Amino acid sequence: MIRQIPRKRLPNQASHKYNFTNNGEKRTAGSTHSLRYIKIDERQVLKKSRDGKEIVGNAMMFYDYKNSLPKELTFAKQDLIVFNGKTYEIVDIDVLRGNNNTPHHYEIMLV
Repeated sequence: MIRQIPRKRLPNQASHKYNFTNNGEKRTAGSTHSLRYIKIDERQVLKKSRDGKEIVGNAMMFYDYKNSLPKELTFAKQDLIVFNGKTYEIVDIDVLRGNNNTPHHYEIMLV
């Protein structure tokens, strides 16, 4: 069994903006969650996507399925994460699974 990421290793808080509306010129978030017990590493990340393309990110966010709050969120590409006064867009989401195929944690690339 894979142990969850302990809360002491998830020191950050951020806002998650989703459910956007588009008026032609501007995207407006319809809803916001306050995220707690997450980890955001603000450093450049290089990764290959499933289709072989290289993705460059400016940060990586870790959301533990059990210890991060609110519980059992879902994330989507183009959602926004606001952290330390910076707004990041989600460009890639990996769901890492435990032994019985249940979600363990998300690794979310941000630009």
